[in-house]
Amino acid sequence: MNTSRQLVGVGFGLLAYGMWGFLPLFFRQLAHVSPMDVLSNRAVWACLFVGLLLSLRRQGTRSRRFSGAGGSC
Repeated sequence: MNTSRQLVGVGFGLLAYGMWGFLPLFFRQLAHVSPMDVLSNRAVWACLFVGLLLSLRRQGTRSRRFSGAGGSC
């Protein structure tokens, strides 16, 4: 196996452990926010992010065709 791929894997693993360790601190800061606000915020940002990814990959026309917004297909 390539050593650079192993180093990348170790780096991603350490990043995941670090994020997991700081997650309780993040949720403590959100204690005063209602769960519905958090859920709706995540949904909006997820839709925007996926829309951006689709437009960058030029896959938007295919997804519009499946959603029915693309015309009479």
